[in-house]
Amino acid sequence: MPRRKSFREKWRAYAFYRDTRRYEFDLRHARLRWSPVLIAIAMVGTTGLALVLNAAVLSPGVNTYLLALLVADTGMALVEGMAVLIGRRLWKEDRDARYLGIAVGFAAMPAWGGLEALCVSYFVPALSTHAVCQATGGVLVFAFAWLIGVPVLVTLLDYRGYRGAKGTG
Repeated sequence: MPRRKSFREKWRAYAFYRDTRRYEFDLRHARLRWSPVLIAIAMVGTTGLALVLNAAVLSPGVNTYLLALLVADTGMALVEGMAVLIGRRLWKEDRDARYLGIAVGFAAMPAWGGLEALCVSYFVPALSTHAVCQATGGVLVFAFAWLIGVPVLVTLLDYRGYRGAKGTG
């Protein structure tokens, strides 16, 4: 009777399959090869710039928290756009939804940031009331759960599909 593979061995086989599939995709599309690096640079760069702007004192009339929110939202939207560009191609060719999962996960952050920016900017006075601004904390918790949960769920579904396709059960 053959020995059953442990979860760790199955996950390693899946990771090798996933990395091989991604390597072959990178060979076919040299222009998209640097997309993950650009995504990481955009994330680190906009997050760092937002943190610096949040702590900066530019002038007495400038709301640096609002400015930092706008920079962070723009950066996350940029990351989401790059993930969609690479994710569409990956999905069409290899049925790999991991980058699309990342794009859907990152969609929650600009949505929360936009709500928070409306709250602190007093641009729309009805949205700057105390109750609405208090609700943004709960929305932030949901946004982070969405940011983490959707990509993890997509990866687990991809793993489940891999196990079913290989018959390793």
